[in-house]
Amino acid sequence: MARTKSVEPPDQARPAPHAVVVPPSIAARHGARVLDPVTAVRLPDSTAPRPTVYAGERLVMQRGVADRDAADPLVQLRDPCAQLGVRMERTSTGFDRLRRRRGARPPVHPEVLDLIRRHWMDTVRLTPGADQPDQPVDAWPCLRRLQSDAPDQARTMRLDHLIAATPVAGTPYWGGTPYWGGTPYWGGTPYWGGTQSPAVEYGRAGFGGRSPVAVVLPNPAVGAARVPRAPVVAVPDTGLGSHPWFDGDPTVTTEVYFDGILLGLHGPVPFDADSPPPAANPLDPGIEPDTGHGTFIAGLIRQLCPQARILAIPVMRNDGVVAESGLVNTLTLLLARHKQSLLDGTEDGLVDVLSLSLGYYHESAEDHRMDGPFGALMREYAAHGVAVVAAAGNSTTLSPMYPAGFAADVTGFAEGRVPLASVGALNPGGKTVAYFSNDGDWVSTFRKGSALVSTFPTDVTAALQPSAEVTFRGRQRTTMDPDDFSGGFCTWSGTSFAAPVLAGEIAAALVGDPDLPAIDQATAVARGRRAVKAVVAEWQGKGL
Repeated sequence: MARTKSVEPPDQARPAPHAVVVPPSIAARHGARVLDPVTAVRLPDSTAPRPTVYAGERLVMQRGVADRDAADPLVQLRDPCAQLGVRMERTSTGFDRLRRRRGARPPVHPEVLDLIRRHWMDTVRLTPGADQPDQPVDAWPCLRRLQSDAPDQARTMRLDHLIAATPVAGTPYWGGTPYWGGTPYWGGTPYWGGTQSPAVEYGRAGFGGRSPVAVVLPNPAVGAARVPRAPVVAVPDTGLGSHPWFDGDPTVTTEVYFDGILLGLHGPVPFDADSPPPAANPLDPGIEPDTGHGTFIAGLIRQLCPQARILAIPVMRNDGVVAESGLVNTLTLLLARHKQSLLDGTEDGLVDVLSLSLGYYHESAEDHRMDGPFGALMREYAAHGVAVVAAAGNSTTLSPMYPAGFAADVTGFAEGRVPLASVGALNPGGKTVAYFSNDGDWVSTFRKGSALVSTFPTDVTAALQPSAEVTFRGRQRTTMDPDDFSGGFCTWSGTSFAAPVLAGEIAAALVGDPDLPAIDQATAVARGRRAVKAVVAEWQGKGL
């Protein structure tokens, strides 16, 4: 029988840093750097930075509406950067210059354009100076030099964090997988120095790890009650794979456009062009860590709210990594699409719930103050009536993972906006918190997130084979093939999946709201607040 130990919350306001290790394949593909608190340049207040993962040869810059007519800050920043032997070059395309699909488009409202300009991120490439071509480039010391030598011009410059999906899969992944090759893991690091955490159990088949299962229930959407307007749940993730529940379903959208711009990896919104699709190893073909991640999430939403429309926006490949710049710009255009619909009084672009099963750890203990761009965008979503649900992370840590960490400090319970909900994971019985789940006063609520069953792409298979096989009377008999997902369903664990459980519950609450068909910002905020209050017990009686 397992022993139970009572653990009191730590007295310190700042949680202890968690170790971070990046798998070499991820580091090479995305140009990742790990910020090491021991060796890195210190923060402006002279404290050591916290571990984070970022694009090593890139910075991001937000100029905003007020600065759009001002002089280009890169002109003043190039000299301080050159003192480090580094050149700066703007590499992203501004919104006004993005490629658009041909065809007649209605004019974009000025308020929508202002929203885009406030949140749009330009990317700045860092390369070695001409006189030092062999010198390595690192964005963190460059950023700190710029902040020290030209603080006014550098106030909008930031690291381009690498954001990860957050499943527990037993595969090498920084977003929360409990272990990686016997070494401390980048997003969760449940063990160090050979001491194995109980969290590793969730990565094993039979204990909540990704494993094929058979489901005999029908598609919940078949025969679902019709509603005047279906609630819309946006899922920026790995996209949607082939599955009978979704193939040809008009309530599922895999290509989302705004002003003729396709949102996501395959559109023109700036993503990391230096991150090619993962190359398969022909000697050891395997299923990538986050293959089917978005499909699994969509299936959970379908189970809980079969009437919901799902916007499956691919923002990451099957390695489950996306640059902050690409994600923020995509979410900015998604919100612009929503705002345009509110202003026009049309429902085509509306979003009611945003389900985010991804995150990262910030380098500053004052994350909500330092990390202006993402937090400000989440605040805008809340003010426009969108209920944002974010996974708390699987690192077994008290350190806030963002955007879930914005739950209390950015959206809170202020009037005029819908509070962001951060979601931790429960075990199947619903009575205990999953061992891998992050925790702390920044976690709003918990939902089941261990050994869940949901949809998975039917065309996924890899090298593993049945352990035994025989033919009898012309029929093939085998043990289970652990890599055969042709049945279309699997078990999986992670706060990645606790989040869409809550998102589906909020969508279901909206189905019964008589004001759902109304299209205006004030009504959207009011009904969003009612919906989250109805399903989040922790928020009932707190002024919502």
